[in-house]
Amino acid sequence: MAGWTGQHDALHDAHQDQELVRALRARHTDALTRVYDRYGHQLFDYCHTLLRDEPYASRVLHDTLLAAQAHADRLRDPGHLRGWLYALARRECQRILGGPDRPAQRRPAPEAPDRFRSMEERRRYHEARVLAHDAMTALTGRQREAVDLTLRHGLSDAELAGVLGLSSEEAAALAEGSRDDLADAVEARVGHRRIRLDRLLSVLPIAMAPPNLEQRVLASALDPGMDQDRAQIARRALPFGADGWPCEKGDRQGHRAPGLAGPGKARDGEDRTKVPSAVWPLAGAAAVALLMGGLFLLRPGEETGDPQAADISQVAPERTEEPLEDEEDTPSEDPLPSPSKSVKTRSPSATPSKSASPSASPSVSTTSPKPSSTPTKPTTAPKPGRLLFSSPACVIVYPARTCAVVITAFGGPVKWSAQGYAEVSGGGSGTLAAGRSRTVLFRVTRDDPCIEGEVGIDFVPAGSVQVSWDCPPLEEEPPPEDEEPPLP
Repeated sequence: MAGWTGQHDALHDAHQDQELVRALRARHTDALTRVYDRYGHQLFDYCHTLLRDEPYASRVLHDTLLAAQAHADRLRDPGHLRGWLYALARRECQRILGGPDRPAQRRPAPEAPDRFRSMEERRRYHEARVLAHDAMTALTGRQREAVDLTLRHGLSDAELAGVLGLSSEEAAALAEGSRDDLADAVEARVGHRRIRLDRLLSVLPIAMAPPNLEQRVLASALDPGMDQDRAQIARRALPFGADGWPCEKGDRQGHRAPGLAGPGKARDGEDRTKVPSAVWPLAGAAAVALLMGGLFLLRPGEETGDPQAADISQVAPERTEEPLEDEEDTPSEDPLPSPSKSVKTRSPSATPSKSASPSASPSVSTTSPKPSSTPTKPTTAPKPGRLLFSSPACVIVYPARTCAVVITAFGGPVKWSAQGYAEVSGGGSGTLAAGRSRTVLFRVTRDDPCIEGEVGIDFVPAGSVQVSWDCPPLEEEPPPEDEEPPLP
């Protein structure tokens, strides 16, 4: 199954990280969209693991990405973007947990949905989850975090050093010792040491980020009215060390970031990059696919440098049939759902004029052309594609005035246009090449008193986006004072 990556994929990931850092430094409008798509789901789950609260985890991820855009030029090695983002997120989580505004009442995020083909599969899956939870309780808090980062999130020991602010040697020793202690805890419960720890932890729940969190991040990044908020978030992310990694005040050397065998490699050369970002949006379904597809087990003859990798048949079911079609790793012809047409659209429907492609006129010559033995192949224009939307809704959350929607040309080039109206301005037009994306902004005028509402914006050639906005909460008027004192 695609998802277990080797060194080649790790190098490719580092190259993609470099591209993302360049986009962040250049303030490309789609830079944060690309970063969120690549790392947003994992970062939210990590923040939720530390905070156990959906609103706070959402706020940390929101601030982490804005801080990353503000300070991207500090990162000396752009290939270490992933670990750098985790370090930013962790420090903000620690600030909240150690401060007066730590969550008093935990509001956990929903888990990623799981799919089972039988009640027996469900039972065995939950037995494996109980085993994983039980074994993790035998570790210290620092060990649990090291195991979670290296085995479940796929960070290398070198990246762990940057996230936790350790030296390379300290991080490697922590990771190795934590895995050994976890293997001991599992052995004490099942009677052997042949379980693949990374696959066991794949059954643990994954917290799902709110569906509008990406739009909130984009709106905060692009809204001119949020300048002061962005500046405050950027200041709160300080200080950074000489290598560009977050550091504590007084520690100008930073987190002594990566210095082992490179991305995805531990000291013994074993690949530690277990879970790529593409797996996380599938969330629980991916864990079920690993479990039900037999990847939870070490097959006979499979080589591994992990001594705790082998049969766990008494916990996870054996593979008895091929995976379901919707679990196969095959490209989809329609990766994004088409948005439904808005019924509240008040803008006039813009119908593009259809004109036939002009035929080529024969050239006029004073001499008769010689007949060609081979007919000329007619040139055909590329087949037009269709417009896909990151979301059919564009929500403007107070105090922001702007929201963003990402459009993508799928199947061919698309000539598009959209125009705001009434209380909403913005939109644009242009031509997107196949596979290219663009961020389209919409802005609402908040009158006083503000009236909440929504407007459907038509996109040409097809599709629409529902722009909605709320208003500042009304201040409650104090009750009128009694003119006369109450009777005793």
